[in-house]
Amino acid sequence: MDKIVLADIRVMGTHGVNPLEKILKQPFIISVAIYLDLQAAALSDDLEDTVDYGALYHQIKDHAENSRYNLLEALAGSIADLLLEDSRVRKVEIKVEKTQTRAGSSVFPAAVVLERKRPAGRKKSAQAEGSPAS
Repeated sequence: MDKIVLADIRVMGTHGVNPLEKILKQPFIISVAIYLDLQAAALSDDLEDTVDYGALYHQIKDHAENSRYNLLEALAGSIADLLLEDSRVRKVEIKVEKTQTRAGSSVFPAAVVLERKRPAGRKKSAQAEGSPAS
């Protein structure tokens, strides 16, 4: 299957379980691969037949910088849901790296990688965070 990759999207966010992480922005690096059929775009050379990389970049960056999660797993999962809202997308791979994880006096990078597939018959993702439940 074809894929589009956006690598190393640098964002500043307030994600983490420690009190300071909830207040002070820190750097994260996000990479995504979205799997979809790109044959029409390859033949037509028309942006309408593919996903606009610029719009996708801003969508991911805005989401990561304007949401708050305790866990990298939750942030990555929410990005996966966001990308799967496009019915053309069949599968996504999301990597979220926290560049400055702290454990005592040690500082090191940590990352989570998720893969999500569109369930059969699924047209849209579950409700976005903050939306009222049905």
